[in-house]
Amino acid sequence: MLNKLIFVGDLNYGTRSLSRYKILNKKFSFVKVIKNEIFPYQPGIHKKSYLSRIFAKLRIPLDQVNLNNELRKVAVLGINADLLWVEKSVSLHPSTLKFFKCNNPGTKIILVLEDDMFLKHNQSIFFRNTLPLFDIIFTTKKRNLSELKFLGAKRTEFFLDSYDPFLHKQLPNYNSIKSKCFDVSFIGTFEVDRYETLLFLAKRGIKITVYGNNWPRNTHSNLDIRNTPLYGNDYTLFINQSKINLSFLRKMNRDQVTSRTMEIIGCSGFLMTEKTDEHEYLFEDNKEAIFFTNKNDLFKKINYYLNNNKLIKKIASNGKKRAIKSGYTMNMQIEKIIEKSFNSF
Repeated sequence: MLNKLIFVGDLNYGTRSLSRYKILNKKFSFVKVIKNEIFPYQPGIHKKSYLSRIFAKLRIPLDQVNLNNELRKVAVLGINADLLWVEKSVSLHPSTLKFFKCNNPGTKIILVLEDDMFLKHNQSIFFRNTLPLFDIIFTTKKRNLSELKFLGAKRTEFFLDSYDPFLHKQLPNYNSIKSKCFDVSFIGTFEVDRYETLLFLAKRGIKITVYGNNWPRNTHSNLDIRNTPLYGNDYTLFINQSKINLSFLRKMNRDQVTSRTMEIIGCSGFLMTEKTDEHEYLFEDNKEAIFFTNKNDLFKKINYYLNNNKLIKKIASNGKKRAIKSGYTMNMQIEKIIEKSFNSF
């Protein structure tokens, strides 16, 4: 039986890292936590220092939370942890991991990633040099399985994007379509193609409410841009309040699916997102979610479903049932990560 865990991650409110920590904290009898991100910090609300942003662009991120010193201190405490679980930590130095391994030879060391870490803008010099030091690297990006090995990883394993059932859930006050306040919604950071698509829809009479960072001011009466991000319970509430939840993939990250896909479904939200092979593998189109191929296709489908409230409710319900049946919860994916961490095959 596993007893002791050392967890390195971002414990800021609303982060997926915090969700995983809370689940892991119930699975292990002892958990030692080390933060890898300044606290409190939420993108779009807090701003990092100018110096730290400069070093990040140079891919030499500053260790602003003394992550390396803290892990070195823990390394010599004699905890004898079963597992060192590291969430994406681009400021973690390879010398720190080597020090930990020397002092804790019996501890499995894993890295858990949800970003496309083959792309340079997600990496750091430190990150690339730590890859060979992890026993296993877990990624939600299928193409990264071979790419991270090319960069030096010893072993890579795949796990699915997921939703946190304690956070991403249906709220009882918004079970009916009539109780929902917004026709169409989108949550996410500004990107040109996203904005052009939303403006195209707005000009054709679709009312859309947008939350996220770096958006321009409202440019059309049907496009209600609320230029602030949503986290935690506010994020869940907005999904519940929306009839149609749009989800766009981030092209610069080569996305085929994102965590938002699962989070909307987890809230029993009606998901309308871009058609990809991975989306079609995870959910059945027109039955468990709706996939679109271009902005004209999206416009037609939004119009159709806004006039078919019963279908919205039925498809949203089917999507949630599929997610439960197929194990898309964060709990199930964590179980698989733990199992694979102690499986030599």
